[in-house]
Amino acid sequence: MIVDIAVPRPVEGSFHYDVPAELVDKVKVGMVIEAPFGKSSTIGFVVGLPQSSSLDPSRIRSISSVLTPEPLFDQTMLEFLTWVSQYYCHPLGEVISAAIPKQSWETAKKSPARKKRELPLEMLAGSAPENLTDAQKEAVAKILDPQDNRPVLLHGVTGSGKTEVYIRCLESMMAEGKGAIVLVPEISLTPLLLARFSVRFPGIVAVWHSHLTPRERREEWEKVRSGQARIVIGARSAVFAPINNLGCIVVDEEHETSFKQEEDLRYHARDMAIVRANRSGAKVILGSATPSVESYHNTTTGKFAYARLATRVQDRPMPKIAIIDLKDEEQKISEVPWLSQTLDIALRKTLADGKQSILYLNRLGFSHMLYCDDCGHTWRCNNCDIGLTYYRQPRVLRCHYCNMRRPVPDTCPECKGHSIETFGFGTEQVEKTIQERFPTARIARMDRSVVKTKRDLEELIERISRRDVDIVIGTQMIAKGHDFPGITLVGILTADANLNIPDFRAHERTFQMLTQVSGRAGRATDPGEVIIQSLQPNHPIIQTILNQTTETFFQTELESRRSHRFPPFSRLALVRFQHKNAARVSSFAQSCVRHLLNEFTRQGIQCSILGPSEAPLARLRNYYRWHCLVKSGGVAELRKAIAVVNAYTQSQKSSVQVTYDIDPMNAM
Repeated sequence: MIVDIAVPRPVEGSFHYDVPAELVDKVKVGMVIEAPFGKSSTIGFVVGLPQSSSLDPSRIRSISSVLTPEPLFDQTMLEFLTWVSQYYCHPLGEVISAAIPKQSWETAKKSPARKKRELPLEMLAGSAPENLTDAQKEAVAKILDPQDNRPVLLHGVTGSGKTEVYIRCLESMMAEGKGAIVLVPEISLTPLLLARFSVRFPGIVAVWHSHLTPRERREEWEKVRSGQARIVIGARSAVFAPINNLGCIVVDEEHETSFKQEEDLRYHARDMAIVRANRSGAKVILGSATPSVESYHNTTTGKFAYARLATRVQDRPMPKIAIIDLKDEEQKISEVPWLSQTLDIALRKTLADGKQSILYLNRLGFSHMLYCDDCGHTWRCNNCDIGLTYYRQPRVLRCHYCNMRRPVPDTCPECKGHSIETFGFGTEQVEKTIQERFPTARIARMDRSVVKTKRDLEELIERISRRDVDIVIGTQMIAKGHDFPGITLVGILTADANLNIPDFRAHERTFQMLTQVSGRAGRATDPGEVIIQSLQPNHPIIQTILNQTTETFFQTELESRRSHRFPPFSRLALVRFQHKNAARVSSFAQSCVRHLLNEFTRQGIQCSILGPSEAPLARLRNYYRWHCLVKSGGVAELRKAIAVVNAYTQSQKSSVQVTYDIDPMNAM
């Protein structure tokens, strides 16, 4: 008996092995086996049972053992994983390894069972069935339409009741005996969503995220595979969940870039959800108040169906928005350059009224950096081409990429001077300053320097929900789907921080961030107010937020993308080169691109190349980095280009590492 095995290693193709007579009855497609590989051994996944092999029988080795009593994936899932491997140019064995948790074939480590914390009743507010608005009813009908299996973009303003639409659709699926997957950007940031689903679907909801212990991962996986759990809520890897009779996949906040895996297998969970659902005959709901430009474009071409929730539930008004010019002398507070008079007054009034506020700044630490006022020296990371962020609690300089830390110096190493100053500001400095200006206010910070575990986040959300916090200061963590009824004021300290970065998605991300953060205000009975501080108050993106002209934004952005041939009007692949020798990686990247251009001409491949050039983050964890962007009109041509890169890389036998990112979201 011959088996075809995919191994979780960076090698192309699969491998034929013989099956000893005593194991023949135990081997099926989807099983995990152990087999010799080179001079050692490896686990492998059975992906085929060929009738014969073209290899010399003397070269075929035998598998050692079978590690699972039954298959961990079926033929439909194997076909899906094979598609993932081909599309993202990643070895099949590594794709399967990423999709199937090792706890399913290993003995789970003995970790103590953690007592599950019940979310407080305040967090379950609104979990009882609500009366649907007419727009919600229309959305549910469109999603469940048996004559239309297209993905549905559910475009609903913040607070319009998208979650209730998800729940009603899943109730229909459950009544038909089907299962569902609900993907969220980060499960650790959405305990409220988990609570609402658990109340409405008691006993059949499983959770999948990186904070689970090995024991919990095994238990949750078995609940799903056995059919005990029919709904899985999780982060991007939950797209692989072995749900029986899959009926629906929900992608909540579909625009979020965290659905893209940035290491190893660089997949986009939203795109994979669409493919998996299509292969399973399941429905797909893509929900967002700020859809991605690509998804919105798909509704205009008819590829996606479109459902709009244009107003908040119970006719609650959208928040009132004001734009403040930070250059306006009348707005300046001399001792606090990042706080306007208008926002300062609004904070005081909100406190006096017993309401809650949010201050948003997507910058960690106390200051962007330290510098010597005498000679201009700045402190940079030893491993990465980036400045070190200054923290006061504890007092340290820190790299946000490799986590290198060093003590704060008293003297400058260049000129031996003592005039060491800070530049810029982060959430830590905002917290300190706001506490000094509002000494009676109860202040909490929500960023990854403070919120390090799921428990930290749950406890903080409980405090905010109980209204034990007056002012929340945070990064983008506070914009991801939280529903705090007591928040009536949102202040965005620097609205244009990312408008001018060299990325064709800069305007889109700024628009999404401003809209999402603004949407935290006035979600209950009290009206909301949003104050946006900007150095470019007349910028079209800032004005779009002020006038709430979403369609105008999409039309303008799509026209810009069309003229420059950026997605959705092209397909991209980012080819990354890295090595610890700067000259070697530079030389290899340039020679590779020269070869690519010659081959494109010779083979008639319809692709263009931007680069090569140093990556914006030119050194990361001691690796020097170059990249080039391959642009094509379609996926087929892009695959031909990647095949040329692959062939060249293998022929050169270079020590330069080459990786591919299909449909990249981050050019850093």
